[in-house]
Amino acid sequence: MTLPDEGAQRRVAREVVSRGLSVREAEALARRELATPIVLQTVLGSARYAQESGKHLAELRNQVTSPGGTTTEGLRVLENAGLRAAFMEAIEAAYDKARLLGG
Repeated sequence: MTLPDEGAQRRVAREVVSRGLSVREAEALARRELATPIVLQTVLGSARYAQESGKHLAELRNQVTSPGGTTTEGLRVLENAGLRAAFMEAIEAAYDKARLLGG
């Protein structure tokens, strides 16, 4: 995994000074700057593993989801917020639009 370099930290510091950011804004900017490469690497690694393992995605999810654990809690919040339904609606809308456009 590639972690943010010193350049990323300097960019955050420069933004804080030049824009006069509040502490909360500076923290958010730093988190985003530092989190982006970690998130991208995690998603890439997960997709590769899913392809190479040949296992069903639900099985892979179950391998990393402990009852009462952090992943379970995160998934519960996403489900309660309607994320699964929103994804299905988005996929259906894109499909319908593609058909309308002749795709």
